Amino acid sequence: MAAGIDPRRAQEAQRATMSSMMITLVTMFILIAILPFYPMISAFMGPYIYAALGLGGKYPIVTIMLMAVILGGLTTLLRELVTDWRKMIRYQCKMNQWMKAYREAVQKKNTYMIKKLQEAQLELLSEQAEVMKKQQYLYPVTMVIIIPMFAGLYGALYQMAGGSSTLIIALPWEQHWNLFDTKYVFPNWILIYSGVSLIFGTALTNIINYLRLRRILKRD
Repeated sequence: MAAGIDPRRAQEAQRATMSSMMITLVTMFILIAILPFYPMISAFMGPYIYAALGLGGKYPIVTIMLMAVILGGLTTLLRELVTDWRKMIRYQCKMNQWMKAYREAVQKKNTYMIKKLQEAQLELLSEQAEVMKKQQYLYPVTMVIIIPMFAGLYGALYQMAGGSSTLIIALPWEQHWNLFDTKYVFPNWILIYSGVSLIFGTALTNIINYLRLRRILKRD
């Protein structure tokens, strides 16, 4: 350990890193533990998703979009609730200042300043871990919620297909497009789900950020 680095800061950063790794491992363990039961979960949840969002089996694309909106909105709102945005903004400002100072020190070959900035980085790492801690704890919870519902969506589509692997819809450029076909790594229905979820999640995040900024400006 280089001289001048506060051992307590180093220990805090190390503990934060270990905590982050443990949360990641727990999340991976939950995913691995659930996957063997995926067909069973799909068969169990499918009828419920079909009853709630199936629309009589006539509009599979709408069913996929509704599920994408529900799960995308849920994860976005949960992340919003557990994130301390004041700490996040303070951390981002400090990190931007640190990166600017570090680039200048490297360009000027100022070894003394580089060393001091490397020492200060430990404090930033500790602060980053503190900001991200609640979000990381959220990952296993969202996995437990999302995986059964996602499996249920597959079960609902499978029910719409009459228990087969063929669910045809008509597109302007292709009249017989099977939602279960796999042309680009994932089945077509997952590609639709991912696209809608990404677009809706991004739009909802931007709306929330706008409302938060507007509230801050009014208060000031």
